[in-house]
Amino acid sequence: MYYENFHALNANFKEVVSNEQAKSFFLFAAANQQDDNFDELNALIVNCDKPIMGGVFPEIIADGKRHNDGYCFVPLYFELDVQTYTGVENFDDIADKLKSEVNQHVNDAETVFCFSDALWSFKDLFINSLYDVFGPFVNYLGGGAGNLQFKSKPCLFSNNGVVLNGAVIGVAKMESAIGVAHGWTSISEGIKVTEAHENMVKRLNDEIAFDVYKQEIQRHKGIEITEDAFFDVAKSYPFGMVKLDSEMIIRDPISSVHGELQIVDKVPEGIYVRIMYGDIESLLEQGSQKALQSVLEATKDNHQKFCIDCISRVLYMQDDFFKELDIINTNSNAFGILSLGEFANPNKTRLQIFNKTCVIAVWKITN
Repeated sequence: MYYENFHALNANFKEVVSNEQAKSFFLFAAANQQDDNFDELNALIVNCDKPIMGGVFPEIIADGKRHNDGYCFVPLYFELDVQTYTGVENFDDIADKLKSEVNQHVNDAETVFCFSDALWSFKDLFINSLYDVFGPFVNYLGGGAGNLQFKSKPCLFSNNGVVLNGAVIGVAKMESAIGVAHGWTSISEGIKVTEAHENMVKRLNDEIAFDVYKQEIQRHKGIEITEDAFFDVAKSYPFGMVKLDSEMIIRDPISSVHGELQIVDKVPEGIYVRIMYGDIESLLEQGSQKALQSVLEATKDNHQKFCIDCISRVLYMQDDFFKELDIINTNSNAFGILSLGEFANPNKTRLQIFNKTCVIAVWKITN
């Protein structure tokens, strides 16, 4: 359900929650709404007497349509055990807290939803710890919350209210089908990340990172890229982290400062990457279309369809993004988020953080 502002959400909230068939809820807000009625929104969530989770994202999808404002409030017909993680300081704190609070679900969980503050410094540790607790036998679904200004603000929702710097998870005894694909293809040989820190890549093949990146782009299409006008070109040339067990994991360069490349999510030092390239046709055919094919069988029954699509795919496709939505909405309209990083484990592989990737999930409605 889509509500164009907080007034509309507030006016309908109690009636939606009172539906006996709805056991839990997702609540997603577009970043333009983040500062509107903050205290009232916090009170609304805290006073919800059913499990609720979600967050603030650059944009949202409701009833199959893209929105850069408003709220998507989705009744779920299964129980969620929602947990909030904030204030942790290290990997041991995260692991201990996870094990103590979700241990009772480890043997019967089918799907684990997770939304994290995209700027949280412990995000990667949390994702790794979450996988260590539940292992490869569940489906993981989620994404990074926040805004395109990359300003740190409270952006996660749970029954504890609106929180900053952390993550919320929801554990469900509910089977799901997921599809994950991106449509980017390699245009370079493997390049070693010889110096990196957090999400800054400093040197590639022992040379200044921007110089190597620039040379590969020039070699591919003769295009000039500068640090001052970086993103206009870089949005077509992400990194692909080389993996042995699955499709390459995409990383999204967003700026270059003094020769160092800033990436949306971490690129570990010592790994090999390739420079990738794509156009709208490849992103549709080998991205959203491929992701949809993985779940198409599940859309034959009464179901809900959840899409986690990267906001940078929107920024790349611009007015053509409706073509991606048309594919995603095949057989039924989706709801979802346009995120800052996508969380999933395609084909029961290890849980990963993706960029510039389309994730589609489907589950049956059994009520």
